Amino acid sequence: MTVLAYGNYVNQTKNIKPFFTASYYEKDKEPIVKRDYTGELNALFVGTLSENKRPLKVVQIVEDLRNEGVPVTLDIYGNGPLFESLNDYIKKNKLNPFIHLHGNQPLSSVTQAYKKAHFAFLLSRSEGWPKAVAEPMFWGCIPIATAVSCVPWMLTDDDNQTRGILIKELSNASEIIKEYLNRTNKLDEMSNNAANWSRQYTLDKFDYEIEKLL
Repeated sequence: MTVLAYGNYVNQTKNIKPFFTASYYEKDKEPIVKRDYTGELNALFVGTLSENKRPLKVVQIVEDLRNEGVPVTLDIYGNGPLFESLNDYIKKNKLNPFIHLHGNQPLSSVTQAYKKAHFAFLLSRSEGWPKAVAEPMFWGCIPIATAVSCVPWMLTDDDNQTRGILIKELSNASEIIKEYLNRTNKLDEMSNNAANWSRQYTLDKFDYEIEKLL
């Protein structure tokens, strides 16, 4: 029996077929916008506002970066059980000027944000195929993500973080991010690598691969 699994893993048995999902078609591809990583930075969180996704931790990392002098803003897209508590935290700590809750928005609106943003956070405890990583990568937006599910396969080549920033310990996430901000050439390379990798996995290819399985 053939089993479909997201990602490609070492020592994967022959009956397990690496698979993927997608959000965009070939016709959606546009030139990647070159980012400036030396000035104002914009980060995104896209997903359900739930304990598993840890949106509060994303807010706190951005808060830490701001306190350390990093000029970063955060736009949060999504809804869920933590919406009100997040909103209360943002208000209580006077983070409103640079952290914004947008609620659920259509993919077209989120895509416009991906095209301009520098980074996208995914700090989940568990994932399947993380669209909140693959979608921003499609537009050259660098993921900052925990090493869950197939995320390490998506972001690394031979343990080198060539397409995004892996966070293995949340306690030092802001320090890891600051280290990368001092390597703007590396970030330019990451942005391009991320887009090139993600753009292999389109809805056109998804439909083709499904037809092959039927």
